[in-house]
Amino acid sequence: MTLIENPFYRYKPIYESDLKGRFVIPKEMFTETIQILKAFGENEGLVFWAGNKLADGSVEFKSVVTADVDSRPQGVFITDTEFGRVSRRTIKTGQCILAQVHSHPGECTIHSDGDDDLIVIQFEGMLSLVVPNYGNEVVDFSEVTIHQWQAGSWTVASNSSIEELVELTGGYHG
Repeated sequence: MTLIENPFYRYKPIYESDLKGRFVIPKEMFTETIQILKAFGENEGLVFWAGNKLADGSVEFKSVVTADVDSRPQGVFITDTEFGRVSRRTIKTGQCILAQVHSHPGECTIHSDGDDDLIVIQFEGMLSLVVPNYGNEVVDFSEVTIHQWQAGSWTVASNSSIEELVELTGGYHG
């Protein structure tokens, strides 16, 4: 792991490391996510990605899950009750929530200390993706920063591991 120089809004150290696991993400699902985040306007937005963990340990994302959130210019919050409702709804589809995606107001897409602390669920291998500029003018997946929960803390995924272990595919059915 490599220590990252903290952005101005972080006090705690954050490290870069390689992703653990393989992740399949439909391109159209990413596009839908950006459209939803843009709809929050000049507030941070939040969605979850649901899917399944396959027998080989890889994760196949299948759907974007929305929730009722408290959205603000520099923060987005979900209650435990709302997260429970969304989780139960997702489980009924045969999927589970495996990632969260939220937007930041500017170009910097590294978790804030608040992002680290306020994420409702944290489990080994979970992804947290951060989209710049409230999703405005985002056209490519490479503009997003991927974080992964590893050994009890959030890490920033290395570009080389993203190239190797994240596959963007067609075939999304929402």
